[in-house]
Amino acid sequence: MKPMKMMFAFVAIATLLFSTVGTVSATGDSSWFDMTNCALCAPLMAEKGLMEHMKFENHKVATGMISVTTVDPAFDEAYQHAHQKMTELSMKLASGEKMPLCGYCQSLNGLMAAGAKMDNFKTGAGYVMTITATDPELIAKIHAHLDRAAAEMGKVEKKEGPSQ
Repeated sequence: MKPMKMMFAFVAIATLLFSTVGTVSATGDSSWFDMTNCALCAPLMAEKGLMEHMKFENHKVATGMISVTTVDPAFDEAYQHAHQKMTELSMKLASGEKMPLCGYCQSLNGLMAAGAKMDNFKTGAGYVMTITATDPELIAKIHAHLDRAAAEMGKVEKKEGPSQ
């Protein structure tokens, strides 16, 4: 698959890392998906072949969302390397350092700042992440975030054409 079509794959990884509040893109760019210029997305692109060897599912649930990411076993080491780099970057964000973030990462960060809760699990088949809330308004925002991500991915797919 083309790297842009694998954009959703970074979601579960990125969401593992966001614990800071109020981060704004240092570049002022609000592109929804920007795997190259977003500091938190870039480590995934830096691992040659990783994006093409990840699969991602995204689902709404009554209290928010669940994401499932699977990585081809041959690319798990690359995944772990990218994850470590993203963790380091997330700690810098949490300490107040500014860095460019794509619209997706800014939106997700906003959900966490609003009080959404994140849980992460490693399973035998991959990685599971949930983002949930008890407040109906925040749950609606989590669902809206997923709707926007799906709409933006549809735009990307339309530009790139059918997958190979």
